[in-house]
Parts: sequence; C-alpha cells; structure tokens
Amino acid sequence: MLPELRDRVSHICAQCKFYIIIDGKTESKTGCAAFIPQYASLARRAPEKLEVTDVLRAVGREGLAMVLAGPGNHSQACGQFHPKRKNNKKSN
Repeated sequence: MLPELRDRVSHICAQCKFYIIIDGKTESKTGCAAFIPQYASLARRAPEKLEVTDVLRAVGREGLAMVLAGPGNHSQACGQFHPKRKNNKKSN
C-alpha cells in the first residue's frame, strides 16, 4: 500500500489541519478549510475557528456549502489530508 493512501485510510477528518469550526450567530458547525483557496494552498495556516462572514467573503454561498459539507467527525480522511501540528508547549 502506498504511504499516502495509508494516511487517508488510518485517519479521520477530525485529525486534519483543515478541520475547522465555523461560528455563526446561533450555532457552530465543522467545516473543511481545504475548500478555501488561501488555506488550501498552504499560504496561510488554517485557524481552529473562523467566523461565517469570513468564509462567505472568501468563497461565497456555494463555497460555504462545500466547506460545511466536507468533513464529518468520523469520516475517512480525503486526499487533502495533512495531520494537525501537535502543540509541544511545556508548562513550568
């Protein structure tokens, strides 16, 4: 099995750096930042949370629907999978 396929098979969306929370007025939903060009190109690091207005400004209504439809808590990772960076902060 190819190494890149093994990563997709053994990981889920929630372990990906593109897995984000999108905050609206009344609720929060999960989304996939891989559908937002500035994060997909790795030009900017995808934050953990984004406001819905920022997503609308970047990709529009149709793009927002794609971003929200992308991930699932237990969905198998897609071809855009990149593991989240682990925080190695030491507390003194």
